[in-house]
Amino acid sequence: MSSEFWIGLLIQLVVYGVSIGAIYGTIKTRLNYIEAKLDKHNNVVERVYKLEKDQAVLDEKQEVANHRIKDLVRAKKREFKKKVVLSTGSIFVCTCIVALIFSWNEKPTEVFTYIIPTAGGVFGAAVIWYLKAVQLENGIKIQLGMIKKLIDMGEENPAEEIKERTIQKMKDKTEALIDEALEPTEIQNF
Repeated sequence: MSSEFWIGLLIQLVVYGVSIGAIYGTIKTRLNYIEAKLDKHNNVVERVYKLEKDQAVLDEKQEVANHRIKDLVRAKKREFKKKVVLSTGSIFVCTCIVALIFSWNEKPTEVFTYIIPTAGGVFGAAVIWYLKAVQLENGIKIQLGMIKKLIDMGEENPAEEIKERTIQKMKDKTEALIDEALEPTEIQNF
């Protein structure tokens, strides 16, 4: 075998080696580029997942806060009537207790002949006011429930006659409840 053969073989091996090295380098560069893109994509997906999770937590916290605010507003509205009844009732009870203590210690109790009936009358008026207010609120709640039922019924059954009868019944019942709630109560004079 001649030296030309070995030189040709060596040149071919070098050319094949360089070609394979170039192809390997190109593939390796391309794989590194794809891996970097994949890492970025995975990072974005992870961040989006984390953001969605955080958003869900924030939405839940917002919903809880909104419910708490609604409850506080409702409690405030309800509490005023109850506070009036409780405060007038406690004034009446305290007046009676003080009168009993004065009587027990044989002190003058003439002033209590005016204070006890007055405190009792104010307490009674507060109780009646509370009951009438609750009755009126319940009448409004009934009316709202009837309206919701009418809307539901209107979607299910298009018969106008049924709707008109229900509306008339609702108006009559609501007017009766409001008239009864607004009717003045008789106060007895002693």
